[in-house]
Amino acid sequence: PILWTAAALGIYDWINLAPEGVAVAVNNNDRIVGWSGAAGLATVWTETQVPETLFVDASQAYSLNNNLEPMVVGRNGDLGFVIRVN
Repeated sequence: PILWTAAALGIYDWINLAPEGVAVAVNNNDRIVGWSGAAGLATVWTETQVPETLFVDASQAYSLNNNLEPMVVGRNGDLGFVIRVN
């Protein structure tokens, strides 16, 4: 997963959020969700790009709302989840 940021007019830099994984959604508060690691763990990256994994087994986060403590939607194994993260 990579976060693209504007460095200068028309020039962009990128930040590698994790060595492995996927970033799939970002909200208005610069929170990013997806999954990271070889096992594919549902992950939320904060506005400072700090990762927080939501589960210890295979899971994926697909979307989140714009709250400061967003609700994240995804799946953990065969079960769907909606969880609030700080």
